[in-house]
Amino acid sequence: AVWVGRLIGYQALAAISASFPILFFLISILIGLSVATNTLVGQSYGAKNKGALASVLQNSFFAIVLLSFIISIIGVIFCRPLLTLVNTPESIKADAHKYLTIIIGGILFRAVYNWFGGTLRGIGDSRTPLIILVISVILNIIFTPLLIIGVGPLPRLGIVGSALGTILAFFFSTLIGYLFLIKKNSLFDCLKKKFHLSFELIKKLFYVGIPITFNMIVRSFSWIVIIALVNKFGPTLTAAYGIGVRIDMFAFLPALSISIAVSSMTAQNIGAGRFERVPKVLKSAILLSLFFSLTIYALVNIFPRSIASIFTQDETVLTNTIGYLRIISFNYILFSFIFSFQGVLRGAGDTRYLLLFTIISMLVFRIPLAYFLAGSTNLRESGIWIAILLSTLVATFLNFFYYRAGLWRKEVLIKN
Repeated sequence: AVWVGRLIGYQALAAISASFPILFFLISILIGLSVATNTLVGQSYGAKNKGALASVLQNSFFAIVLLSFIISIIGVIFCRPLLTLVNTPESIKADAHKYLTIIIGGILFRAVYNWFGGTLRGIGDSRTPLIILVISVILNIIFTPLLIIGVGPLPRLGIVGSALGTILAFFFSTLIGYLFLIKKNSLFDCLKKKFHLSFELIKKLFYVGIPITFNMIVRSFSWIVIIALVNKFGPTLTAAYGIGVRIDMFAFLPALSISIAVSSMTAQNIGAGRFERVPKVLKSAILLSLFFSLTIYALVNIFPRSIASIFTQDETVLTNTIGYLRIISFNYILFSFIFSFQGVLRGAGDTRYLLLFTIISMLVFRIPLAYFLAGSTNLRESGIWIAILLSTLVATFLNFFYYRAGLWRKEVLIKN
């Protein structure tokens, strides 16, 4: 996003921003399967059931690869109609279509990386996924500007270069990651063995994964509706929203990462029958998440212009981004709680109510409230940001009360 905003301009950044909710929508089913893999690997590992662990790895990898091809084909075919559906301004639609087509076409490499990460975190190894991710980020930082501006024999590709840089980074990091894993981690030896299709295992994968998938679909649908509403205010607000979302993603990362750890630790403890450890894990996660979120909240509110100016120097875009951050940044604190509660529920395999809570917070509260505040009051775009904040508050209470009810304790998918 920084390279695109600096080297091409805010309209190209707006094109990427308009593409993001559609991309997120298309990969939702892969996210669900990755979460399910993490849960089942963790419970198998905690139960010390090596046969179940091997079956989870084989069948989940097969499912991830097959679905990646299907989603790529569907996404490329319907890319342009989807951009029209979200009211993408004509001035950025061509660039958005180019970028999105390439990114969706290479979705397999992103999916395989997520599968690697989910399996390794399930057994408590968060370092190897970090190494693979660092490689991907470094390659992305190198490839993207070179392909955007063109260096030596490389032609100037503009926004196409940005998409190709991302795909190449995922491709090489996935290849390096696989070669590293088969040499360093005996866990993946099972992939070399004869494949046994297990419908019982696949059923469990989808039992956990489908609610997560629909959860992400509901979230992405909400984002699509919100970006369609934002697009009505013009490309400068679209660009500002895109910058704000990227800052949000950075701000959410500590809480999200801790949530993934909570899922793995919850799954392992449930597999081992040690339910009494889970509340201790949750308490530590919330405190650690709050430390990071409060720090980032303070930085974003003290230095909003400096942070936003990393992406663009356009004054109108900067002003709109600052207005977004002043309101939305409170979400950073709320998500410290939400992600921690959700980490426990995902680790237990109890994902159905997470879907219900997302439907209530986003479809019942966020979308209607955003349209009302933005269209029927003088708040305009600020009404959209307020609606997002209030819906997050609703989600926080729903997740808290369900965790306290303790129904998640009944879910044990893999036993020793």
